[in-house]
Amino acid sequence: ALNITRAIRSTGAARREFYDDTVVGINVTQDLPYKFSAKGGVAYGKNDYNSLNYERTENRKDNNYNAYLGAAYRIRSWLDVSLNYQYMKKDSNDVTQSFTDNQVSLAIGATY
Repeated sequence: ALNITRAIRSTGAARREFYDDTVVGINVTQDLPYKFSAKGGVAYGKNDYNSLNYERTENRKDNNYNAYLGAAYRIRSWLDVSLNYQYMKKDSNDVTQSFTDNQVSLAIGATY
């Protein structure tokens, strides 16, 4: 699935700060033989910050890169286990906000 979103979001700070959030991404999920499934996706987002009378975020711009891969196994019709990897990177012209993060997770899920 192709996803495109654009929104004005509040920073959550006490000041009247907000940013324009634009994201483009693609996600794929595929059922595989023997109760397995796989999923993956990538996304790019751009944040343009705006503020009223506060210079720190006035010209801030962030580029966000995200990717994920996952595999799941259906143990029963109501129970599955999955292993997932997620990569996140933020490049900001405010160096205190830049980061790279790698996450691996193992989950057990039940539905009723």
